[in-house]
Amino acid sequence: SQANIFYAEAQDFEPLAYRLRPDSLDQLVGSIKNNPGFINWLESGVKQSAIFWGPPGTGKTSIAQLAAKYTRREFIKLQAFNSGVKDLREIIARAEKIPNSIVLFVDEVHSFNKTQQDILLNAIERGILLFIGATTENPAVSINKALLSRSLCYELRPHQYYDLEKLIDRGLAISDASMDDEAKDYLIKSSFGDARHMLTNLELLLNNSKTIDLQLCKDNISTKFFSGDPNTYYDCISALQKSLRGSDVDASLYWLARLLHAGADLEAVCRRIIVTAAEDVGIADPQALVIANAAYQVAMRLGMPE
Repeated sequence: SQANIFYAEAQDFEPLAYRLRPDSLDQLVGSIKNNPGFINWLESGVKQSAIFWGPPGTGKTSIAQLAAKYTRREFIKLQAFNSGVKDLREIIARAEKIPNSIVLFVDEVHSFNKTQQDILLNAIERGILLFIGATTENPAVSINKALLSRSLCYELRPHQYYDLEKLIDRGLAISDASMDDEAKDYLIKSSFGDARHMLTNLELLLNNSKTIDLQLCKDNISTKFFSGDPNTYYDCISALQKSLRGSDVDASLYWLARLLHAGADLEAVCRRIIVTAAEDVGIADPQALVIANAAYQVAMRLGMPE
């Protein structure tokens, strides 16, 4: 019985990121609030199914829950990786008995195979349930054309600095805690636009102290990572190459710093710079390849941070 008591107590815990999910459009943050089509979709009663595409921590699940609340429908969440045809058929059967009473949210919907995606088509077309899919992959590549045809598609971008600052202030307010500006800056920049990751780190800091300073952040939070999306490394290294190609010095240094600071493989980064010198600069400046190759050899001999 003691084990049951402790288990029940543990079940009462809700992560800070979960507690700060928006209850209204006013509380929602992020780039999506600047999309008139999305605002119209939500405020007009959420009549069309939708797919939300964006990196982790940009609010896809929060928006789906908000849509269910606005329309007073039952919210059913499925994780695509552990849900199958049977689960979908059961939900559709329930929706047929009381049409338009369910919001079916499928997280990482790109993990559904073609058969699983196709099962949803008739129910979505008839409007007996509202489907909302979330994906970190480009829907044009990862989602069936038939499902895309029946759904609106909205892109969510990583949160901006001021959006993350708002979330920190809300988290501090409900925790009766304080944080200096340098600590906020460190926490925001170490999140790379992922609100959930930032709030998870904030909760860790709050467990240590109700007065958070920069040193506490540095002691507890590592900035040597690429944000949760596994494609972020390739996005960064592609951005480096495109910035060099566009002769944007500041952008090139920024993406190079992001890669090296996060612990990217030094040889892989050097190879991209050499490729750019060979393919994009080429004979316009033959010395570019010579300099890039010399820098590569020195970097591999000395290593970081020299």
